[in-house]
Amino acid sequence: MNNAKPLSLVSEPQLLGLSHLFHPHSELTLKIIHPSVIYAVPSSSLFHVINEGNLWSNVASHLSQQIYDISSRTEKNKKKHASGLIGQTLKMLQNESEEVRLTHTASEYVREITGLSCSTVNRELHLLKKQGDINVQNGLLLGCYLDG
Repeated sequence: MNNAKPLSLVSEPQLLGLSHLFHPHSELTLKIIHPSVIYAVPSSSLFHVINEGNLWSNVASHLSQQIYDISSRTEKNKKKHASGLIGQTLKMLQNESEEVRLTHTASEYVREITGLSCSTVNRELHLLKKQGDINVQNGLLLGCYLDG
């Protein structure tokens, strides 16, 4: 992979590929962009060190932190994606016939088209209205001033 984008930045100390102990057929790709020291340790040796040092709680803590980091990043990406999707859908609603615009609330239309939750849609609509990017009265979209 010549142009791999990093999923996350890794700083020492770090155990990469720990999930391969539990799912050995998955793939691991690294792209090193700074001088680094990487040790490849056979899983049997790693298990020996973990067992001998009674380090399973450390392994669990490490995995827990990785899961938290991945979940946080996923949540941020979802919010960014939802925001753009809602904006595009509001522009679609703006271009609908008057009959459609007057018989569907902005929230209902966006939820129906995108499948996003009511709370996600309403939170984003409130933010867009507060920023002056949309004009909504009684739930109906009267104006959408989003770029793009």
